[in-house]
Amino acid sequence: MKSAPTILVTLHQPEMFRRSRRVRVTASKGGELPVRLIDPIDRKGRVIPGEWTAALDEDGTAIYRWAGSTSLVTV
Repeated sequence: MKSAPTILVTLHQPEMFRRSRRVRVTASKGGELPVRLIDPIDRKGRVIPGEWTAALDEDGTAIYRWAGSTSLVTV
């Protein structure tokens, strides 16, 4: 049985001067990437807190852009 393919994608950080991070994302059986990532794990096993949405870079490659924080504040 084949396992789902993993694809290396780029996360664009919200801060202008932070470098982008790379994470592996598991594609669906049809090869589609998830539309949203929540607290993804980088190649070294570290959690990158936040929510990321799929987008295309200027050259057409798949990237994920910062969509906000996943921490919820309850009052």
